[in-house]
Amino acid sequence: MDEMLIFRKMESLGRCVDRIRSKRGFTHEELLRDFDLQDILSVNLQRAVQLSVDIALHMLSDLSGTLPDTMGEPSSRYANTESFQRTRPTPFAAASACAMWPCMIMWP
Repeated sequence: MDEMLIFRKMESLGRCVDRIRSKRGFTHEELLRDFDLQDILSVNLQRAVQLSVDIALHMLSDLSGTLPDTMGEPSSRYANTESFQRTRPTPFAAASACAMWPCMIMWP
């Protein structure tokens, strides 16, 4: 596993999350009127989800030779590995194992 590659992806993921968090506090009406806000949120959320899936795929590449059939499969596969079970308390493992976690950052 290329740890530097995963580290760079984690840094990019952190920037996406920070950008989304910086835009909290808007109303539904403001979101409907502000196309720039919509773009910022949707692009960064999309990037965050894709980066999470990429990270999980890289971590799985050392554990399994088969490719997943769906975008959500890497996270569920990795969550069931011994590696995840040993490292579960770390934010790195948790973030890598859940491809959809960025969806929750706006509604803590």
